[in-house]
Amino acid sequence: MQAYKFITLISRGAYGVVWLVQRKSTGDHYAMKLSDYANTLEKNQDEVLIKEAKILEKIRGEWIVKAVASFTYRMYLCSVMEYM
Repeated sequence: MQAYKFITLISRGAYGVVWLVQRKSTGDHYAMKLSDYANTLEKNQDEVLIKEAKILEKIRGEWIVKAVASFTYRMYLCSVMEYM
């Protein structure tokens, strides 16, 4: 998380939020999805979030947003993706 500067909130959803972030080392902009892991555990949706992060990291295509990284921070599952 310390590698990114949070710029503005893009959207809110049922399980978390999406932020426009800037990688401090390169200045590149990304969309970071922060999913509330504790909330998803209560709703038995934890496997769904983990699978989503793994799928986004593996799939490639001209019309598909590419995932750059995924990691956990405190009680959040963080997915860093291209900002479109």
